[in-house]
Amino acid sequence: DHEIVNDYAEGEGTDRFKAGAKVWNEFVGGVNPDSNLTGTAFHYTFSIGNAEGFVFDTRTKRDHAQGVIVGREQLDDVIAWLIDTNNRRPNAFKFLVSPVGFSRNANIADGN
Repeated sequence: DHEIVNDYAEGEGTDRFKAGAKVWNEFVGGVNPDSNLTGTAFHYTFSIGNAEGFVFDTRTKRDHAQGVIVGREQLDDVIAWLIDTNNRRPNAFKFLVSPVGFSRNANIADGN
């Protein structure tokens, strides 16, 4: 969203999105592991020692119509990742990483 324009919600097909994504990839995303997940996938997974991680993309994969910061495609990816990781490495620590805090009680309208 604000990496392109604050609260950007026009989709991934626009020239504005493509230009913003290109710059983000050059300065930030280039140090992240390649994603093997769906879509343009700024979300990705990693494995370090006895830990597995899933890093959310809470900027470009929001579902504005539903008012959620994790859309269905990414939610499906994290559920599949959790099942797969638990089957492959049941004793590994699992980390869900988000640049935005999740709170059931958050009210964006009043800033709480």
